[in-house]
Amino acid sequence: MKVSELVDVLGVQQEERTNTKLGEIQVAQDASTIVVDGRVFPMDELAENSLANYLKINRTYLAQCPSDLKATNFQYWLNHRDNASVTIESVNGNITGFYRPDAMLIPVVEVAQIVSRVFSPDDEVKDLRRDDERFHLDVISSRHSVDVPNPDRIPGRPEVGDITAGGVRILATPNKPVAPSVTAYLHRLVCRNGMTEPQNEGAIRLKGKTVPEILVEMEQAARQVLSGLDEKLTSYAQMAQRPIPGNASAFAYQIAREHNIGPRVLNRVMERANLLPDNASLYDIAQIFTEIANQGVKYRTMSQLQVLGGEMAFHTDHVLHRCNSCERLFPN
Repeated sequence: MKVSELVDVLGVQQEERTNTKLGEIQVAQDASTIVVDGRVFPMDELAENSLANYLKINRTYLAQCPSDLKATNFQYWLNHRDNASVTIESVNGNITGFYRPDAMLIPVVEVAQIVSRVFSPDDEVKDLRRDDERFHLDVISSRHSVDVPNPDRIPGRPEVGDITAGGVRILATPNKPVAPSVTAYLHRLVCRNGMTEPQNEGAIRLKGKTVPEILVEMEQAARQVLSGLDEKLTSYAQMAQRPIPGNASAFAYQIAREHNIGPRVLNRVMERANLLPDNASLYDIAQIFTEIANQGVKYRTMSQLQVLGGEMAFHTDHVLHRCNSCERLFPN
């Protein structure tokens, strides 16, 4: 999707927010619809999951209930907390979330406008996710890219045209008081491998700010990230000339353990690391982690692996400052 299309897609969405009491919400007996202040909405999967989360009803249990029992569960807890206030967000007539009234809801249309001002219309949206738990947007710029050569013909790297583009990752968590963030995002074109910075490094503080003030800071942060992309891309490309301290497999194992990568993903990392040639570089190790991030892992694991790749690219000297035998980091 192009940036120009993002604005069109999100710009035509009609976002509405309704403040009401839980006791004013009625669920149909077959759990097919939900009525809010006299207005009927479909009870689709997104609405159902969001309402279950808000009411703290176990979603696994709900999935096993027949429709009438599911409706009974919802209505019981709505009535039980009938005086509690709630904000309901809907887009084009479909409920997208149930939130606390004080939740910082970042309008996605405004985020699209930020992107349209910061990026060119032909720049690309590489990932767009929006549900009751997160808003996630990755955009890359045609003005910022680097080509990593492969003179030694190392497997996994094209001999020519191994291009990685830079851009911005924007994250927001509407149902929790978590600061939105704007961080650098790199995207390897040949295989869609991505890497980024930790969310807290680009966090926009919420305390004492209004939503319009937060949006202004998000735009400023996006422009600042873009201004530093060329330096980050250079650091990323230089990984291809940085040898791995000691054994490649041992290094991959240790860095995965340092980032709390689970055993199943760790096994996949080791399978690939054991196939690396003797002249493999840090660049090749990083691509193992970021490639696995694209292969059906959970969102949290994907983010973990992409941040790990970003640490190798942006903090290379620190990552390599370790013992060649045990692969543990030397103290600073």
